[in-house]
Amino acid sequence: MNKLSLSSLLCVLLLAGCGGAQSPGPSGPGPEAYAPANLYPLGEGYVWSHEHDDGIPDTPHATAVSRVIRHDGERYEVSNGSSSDSFEVRPGGIYQLGRSAWVLKAPIEVGATWPASGGRTARVTSLDERVEVPAGRFEACARIEESGGDAGLSVVTIFCPGVGPVWTQVTQHSDLGGAPVEVVARLLGCNLRDRNEGTPCFDIDAD
Repeated sequence: MNKLSLSSLLCVLLLAGCGGAQSPGPSGPGPEAYAPANLYPLGEGYVWSHEHDDGIPDTPHATAVSRVIRHDGERYEVSNGSSSDSFEVRPGGIYQLGRSAWVLKAPIEVGATWPASGGRTARVTSLDERVEVPAGRFEACARIEESGGDAGLSVVTIFCPGVGPVWTQVTQHSDLGGAPVEVVARLLGCNLRDRNEGTPCFDIDAD
């Protein structure tokens, strides 16, 4: 898998969006802050912008914009311009319908696991992660690591309460012993509309 297709996969993994600045969000760091629907907030008209870094020196970072384009009950269709996917907020967590896999599955606690897309297994490895991206500095975040499957991919995503995934790294491992290929997405800005009040978030154009 080359860097272009790896970056495209990253777009798919980030379709449901993110946002943020310096605090863990309006729910605070209590247990309710780590509910899947708070770690991965969805709402009609929400829009997020990410930069994609493929690690090539002196190369401009690509920018990808994701937006919720349709909402029907607990289902949300999210587009990144070139493709779209549907997500469902279920009692057990956030489910990605197009990949028949959980994005987040309750309870979100260190050591918890669930089946992720591509045959990978997701594991919660931290609930006190700190990360700094162009949108700001985030604390008290959940780190989810996906490994296994047949594609040689590993995925690390940092979700922040009340905000969403602010940092994602997709790594393609080579069966031939070559250096792994990595693409990293970092939050640039977002517009969460009704969640903007009390939620750390840059207000980017949602139209």
